[in-house]
Amino acid sequence: MTNPAILRVILGPDNSQRVVISAGLPVSQPPMQPQMKTQCKIMTPFRLQFMDPLFGNDFVNLTSIEEIQDKATLKVVSGDSTLILSSPESTSSRSSWPDLFLVPSFKENGMLLIPDPKLKSDILEGLIQEVVKHTVYPTDRKFDQVAEALILGHPCLKEKGSPSGYAGWKMSLKYKLSNYRTHLRKVGCPEVCVNALKHKPAEKCSPAYDVKRPKRGEVDYCPAFPLGESEQSLETIRIELLSDVKKHNNRDTIKDKMNKTFSLRRQEVIYDALMISELQERWPALFDPAEINTEFKRITTMPLQSRFLSQLNFLSESLLTVFAKRSGKQGKMLKDMMMVRTCQLLSNFFNYQV
Repeated sequence: MTNPAILRVILGPDNSQRVVISAGLPVSQPPMQPQMKTQCKIMTPFRLQFMDPLFGNDFVNLTSIEEIQDKATLKVVSGDSTLILSSPESTSSRSSWPDLFLVPSFKENGMLLIPDPKLKSDILEGLIQEVVKHTVYPTDRKFDQVAEALILGHPCLKEKGSPSGYAGWKMSLKYKLSNYRTHLRKVGCPEVCVNALKHKPAEKCSPAYDVKRPKRGEVDYCPAFPLGESEQSLETIRIELLSDVKKHNNRDTIKDKMNKTFSLRRQEVIYDALMISELQERWPALFDPAEINTEFKRITTMPLQSRFLSQLNFLSESLLTVFAKRSGKQGKMLKDMMMVRTCQLLSNFFNYQV
């Protein structure tokens, strides 16, 4: 029987606790993180650091489990702080779904095999840790992409008798992610808690009813509150914003406070389904053109205006063809608008030539 591993985990100044891993230290870092989240009640993305004796016991990033042993001291560092340092405008804890899903590496002998329960669990845990970097509610097609990427990267895991070669892996991934969401719900992850039964109508109290999940393009869908902030503290900042928007030359202050209250705003939109008029009353700064662009980037990680204009330029020829084929009153209105625009462009061209 494997002896449990005991770790001292530092969560902040004057805040540390003991974490017990009943199965002992795993072979890689991903299987250990869910237990850290559950026992330490960590709701935001994080990375681990360990005391490195080579550098006078200073804390350095943990890249391999082989660097620590039983009774080691680890330190939790918020993943959000790293993201903000690299991009002041972004607080996203997730990234968009990749075109090609990258499967984490693990030891295998290159031959067709049926993995034992522990190896299979480690493989699934590693895959889930990669999936949740992008979403905790992947679509069926995305499960297909992950399972297919697994057997393409490790042909020895291809299933005999399965038309796709990965049907069993796909089903196991779904169950594993469902269990992972249960752990996230226990530690209060808002993206999962929003779908708890207590938030659903009594007459339609079913897990499958009205599941709130990111729509296409949404990346940072329902983030947790920043470290050190609560609903009350963020509400205080929101009230301050109501007077800040009335002041002149106050753009930097508004931008900073809107960035800090992003999580509160998203939870209001998702949990309470605010009407536009209510949103405008509570968050007037959000309806400034510059802030609309910034909010879009916070949610999707992509710029709104430049992306829209580039796509408009790309599709302009097709749009003009469609406009030219329209008839009736609408067609005449479009032709008149196109004529005015053509005259403006010609006028600008000749003025430039002169």
